[in-house]
Amino acid sequence: MGNPWETHWKSMSSPWEIYGKPIGNTYEIKWKGTYHSLPVYKISIKDLRYNLFNTRVKPHLKQYISENNLAIDYFQNIDKDKTSTQALVHHFLMQNPDRKEALKFFREGNLPVAQEPLVSTIDGRLINGNQRLCCFRELYRKDPGKYDYLLYAYVAFLPDNGNYEDERVLEASFQDTKLSPNMFDWIQQGLWIIEQIKEGDKTSQEIAKTIGKGDKEIKSHINRIYLAQDFLEYIGKPDYWVALRDDMKLSLIHISEPTRRRGMSDGRLG
Repeated sequence: MGNPWETHWKSMSSPWEIYGKPIGNTYEIKWKGTYHSLPVYKISIKDLRYNLFNTRVKPHLKQYISENNLAIDYFQNIDKDKTSTQALVHHFLMQNPDRKEALKFFREGNLPVAQEPLVSTIDGRLINGNQRLCCFRELYRKDPGKYDYLLYAYVAFLPDNGNYEDERVLEASFQDTKLSPNMFDWIQQGLWIIEQIKEGDKTSQEIAKTIGKGDKEIKSHINRIYLAQDFLEYIGKPDYWVALRDDMKLSLIHISEPTRRRGMSDGRLG
């Protein structure tokens, strides 16, 4: 397979230009407020690209910037399709604990199914299915003969391009409805919610509606992530979200009561 992160994708306006007819299955999604039945294709995993801003890697991006004293907009200004960038995303995805079940599932011989395809932009950047693509590539590279059934993935392509907000709304809908066993962990989802509030100018009620949760639950999640943020800053490890979740084995019970009161009264809950 060679380098599993190198894309061979060509510029095109439609998957038909390279892959011909779809396999016959369709996949229902809501895209930019309209429901679509997307045709499904069978695509080589060599021809797909990770989404650098996939919510599953957000904790890694923040910690990488903090660890290396980089500008906060570092990842906005790099070549997102460069082999080294794609390799970095692959490395981040391999560290996620939520990949274990998917890896076990496909290692046991279960096949990708057309009914749950990866979802991609027209040019091959995944909006949904980055973790599965990571598992396909890891297993296939380990033993191409044994895992030859993972060389190809089923992919549904969006009908047109959207902006960053369109993609994040779509991604959130997948995690909490269609693929509930693979939902975001509390840090991934918490950072996504905070981003929606700060950059998307969304209210907790709007976020709750997007991901199918109650407003009270969203506010509780907001408070929890802010408490964690305060704690990381207090111990001199700002944005060390991966360490908080996986390595440091820290608990929010260590956050002082004054910090709790500050998190609930400083107006951040909207």
